[in-house]
Amino acid sequence: MSECEEKTISYYNSNAINFQKSISTADMSENCNRFLSYLSKPAYILDLGCGTGRDSRYFKNCGYSVLPIDASKEMCKIASEVSGVTAKLLKFEDLDYIEEFDGVWACASLLHAERENLSGILCKVNKALKPNGILYMSFKYGKTSGERNGRFFTDMTEEDIPFLCNKNNGFEVREYYISTDVRPERSNECWLNIIAQKC
Repeated sequence: MSECEEKTISYYNSNAINFQKSISTADMSENCNRFLSYLSKPAYILDLGCGTGRDSRYFKNCGYSVLPIDASKEMCKIASEVSGVTAKLLKFEDLDYIEEFDGVWACASLLHAERENLSGILCKVNKALKPNGILYMSFKYGKTSGERNGRFFTDMTEEDIPFLCNKNNGFEVREYYISTDVRPERSNECWLNIIAQKC
């Protein structure tokens, strides 16, 4: 893990409560349901970089089994309370699951990894998925990478999809779409959303 990524984890440990307040009312149900449409019950979902546990709670309430994981100890505490499922403290590069999950939900989480580390992480995600498993991932829309507001971000556009989803990483794109931020105060920000399938 790079120094930039470690700094991002420290940011979330120090700002967990304030971050929870800032996203607690964000309605991600449209994106969640789009992802869930590719899964059948019963399904086991890995919430990769679960943050506050908001989406883990949604999946659980929809009748799915979910494992929330995050690299921030303080986020794991909040996620466990919010979702009602014990969140596991785990970094991307420490994933060691083998064909355990039907779906992986990586909402605004992989964007904190440096570009050169993403292929290795996606290979680990691929191994964690069952055959034909589904991955959702989202990135801030843009072409820049670097530290912003105490955190590291890798932005992506449609041009980056072949880099993220290819035979080496083990994923094939099912669909992608651009959306605006669901938080009213950030409605001018756009996101790249990708749904891919293990191949």
